[in-house]
Amino acid sequence: MKNKKYNCGIYRIRNIINNNCYIGQSAVLNRREYNHIYSLRRGTSNHYLLQRAWNKFGEKNFKFEILLYCDRENLTYYEQSCVDNLSCEYNILTVCVDSPFGTTRTDESVQKTIESRNYNTQIKFIKRKNTLIKNGIPKEMDLDSLRKKYKINDNLPTNYNNSCLVFENGIPDDVIINITKNEMYKIRMFDEHKVQKFLFVLLVLSKYYCFSGEIDYYIFYKNLSTLFAIAKIHLNKKEKFEILNKCINSGLATRDKFNNLIVTFVDNNSEIEIVVDDFTDIIKFFPHYCEVCGIEIEKTGRNHKMCKKCWKERNREIQRNQMREKRAKN
Repeated sequence: MKNKKYNCGIYRIRNIINNNCYIGQSAVLNRREYNHIYSLRRGTSNHYLLQRAWNKFGEKNFKFEILLYCDRENLTYYEQSCVDNLSCEYNILTVCVDSPFGTTRTDESVQKTIESRNYNTQIKFIKRKNTLIKNGIPKEMDLDSLRKKYKINDNLPTNYNNSCLVFENGIPDDVIINITKNEMYKIRMFDEHKVQKFLFVLLVLSKYYCFSGEIDYYIFYKNLSTLFAIAKIHLNKKEKFEILNKCINSGLATRDKFNNLIVTFVDNNSEIEIVVDDFTDIIKFFPHYCEVCGIEIEKTGRNHKMCKKCWKERNREIQRNQMREKRAKN
């Protein structure tokens, strides 16, 4: 029955991708929903299993559902019944009580909660640091104040950058991803350098997720803004959307029903061209080619697009044209 005065009942937070759930009780359901979402968005939820899943799959893949309404004195009874009969993979405790105070958690549970909070603190620090860098290179004192605010100290990992935003358990250091010649050939079909970089990072990360066993096909399910940041592509929303559309229209990527990107040009059978073994800076493995003759070059700046030979030839041609124009005027 529905108690309109107290709005009491049992709820669950369900992952619509794998149907894993968290089951709980509340005397004020609408307020409980708000508190859950608020803490999960901030990365400060006490339920580390739910927090990790939220970070991995994103807010859009979770749904708050009310299972039943009941009187306040019957909340614990009905919650225990739901926990016993329904799946509740995100619940830390499976024995329901009126209050969590007085319950004893295992050392493993406490350690996992600490690790989850440390990870979320690192994410906040990195996002704020990137904002400062985008608006102007920050002074060291600004970074020191950031470290104090987010309690970043020597006990926490220091090798975190944009890449850690897509790796839940930290940047891997023992994984090797092979990129084949056929895959690079399809990436080079685009003339725009930014589209090539986007597809390269998308391919590497989707292969990593499949290799690590998180998923069984080549898909990228994280925030796309993070993908652009790792590829070091700085564009506005409209330009990012145009790049995404070009990849989808070309058939190299598609969308699934959850709006995640699926990579369709994976070819593991051809000859290996690039080996990615450092995930702190994925884009450094992306090869650069002369836009005139097509040979590989070592890029030293944003406008470095030609090899030395083609660059000298272009300058000679510019000088010839200038001399012709000068003679024509005289």
